[in-house]
Amino acid sequence: MPNLEKLSIQNCTGLTTDVDLTMCMSLTEVDATGTTVSVLIPNDSIITKYEVGIPTNVSIIRPTALTTTGVRVDNSDSISTLQVIKSND
Repeated sequence: MPNLEKLSIQNCTGLTTDVDLTMCMSLTEVDATGTTVSVLIPNDSIITKYEVGIPTNVSIIRPTALTTTGVRVDNSDSISTLQVIKSND
């Protein structure tokens, strides 16, 4: 699914495995609120909206269009790994 632009798995409580979208370079929006899975996004992504539920891992590496207003985490209590790296332009 390299051309995937938007993913909405909102309230899909039956998901038990992380969603790996690291090869989806066209991805602009993720809505995984109400879930407990982590959604992995590509490095250098053009994502503008990243909303997750109760993930265990959050990794955002050199996003080109994402601002703090585009990020939402329902509950951060379960996060064991948090990695946010901004580009050095």
